[in-house]
Amino acid sequence: MELLKKEVNTMKMDDEMKKINLKIKKVEKKYKKTIQMMNNSYDAVNDVLVDIPYSKEELSLEFDCYVQNVLLKVALSDHELSLNELEMVRKIVIHQPNEILTMLGLEISEKSLQEAENKLNEKLKEIPKFIKIFASADLKMNQLRRHPKNYSKKIFNSLLSLITSMMQADGIIYTTEVLKSHVVLEPIVSFYEEEGLC
Repeated sequence: MELLKKEVNTMKMDDEMKKINLKIKKVEKKYKKTIQMMNNSYDAVNDVLVDIPYSKEELSLEFDCYVQNVLLKVALSDHELSLNELEMVRKIVIHQPNEILTMLGLEISEKSLQEAENKLNEKLKEIPKFIKIFASADLKMNQLRRHPKNYSKKIFNSLLSLITSMMQADGIIYTTEVLKSHVVLEPIVSFYEEEGLC
C-alpha cells in the first residue's frame, strides 16, 4: 500500500513537471516571437529614424536583460521565488543571465530576495533604449502620415503576455502578482503618455 502511494505521488509530480515544461515552452515561443518581431522591424525603424545609434544585437541584449528583470519582479511580488519561476526565466532568455538572475541562481534566501528586490526597483525605473527607439519610430511615422506600425503597442502587449505567463509558472496566480504586473510597467506607460502614444 505504501509503495502504491509513492508511485501515485511520483506520477502526480511527473504530470506537474510536464505541465510546467509545457508552460515554459509556450513562454519561450512568445519570447522568441517578440525578439524576431523587433529584429524584423529594426531595418524599417532605422530607415525612418536614419541611423539608430544601437545595433540589433545591443537592443536584443537590452530587451533580454529587461525581460529578466520584469519577470523576476513579478515573481517576487509575493516575496517568494519558486524554483519553477526561476527556471522559467532561466530557460527563456537568449543571452546570458543578468546580474540579478545569476545572484538568485546561486542562493535563494531572505537576504538575497530582498537584495534582488531593491536592485529590481532601481533598474525598472529606467526606460529602456528599445522602448524609446520604437516609440520614436511610431511618432515619426505619425508625423509623416505613413501607415502606423504600432511598434510600441506590439512590444508592450508582448511584455504583458510574458508577464501573464510568469504569473502562471507556479500554477497559482496571486492577487499580489496581478497588481505588481501593472505596477512594473508603469514607467513605460507614463513614458508613452508623455510622448502621446496612449
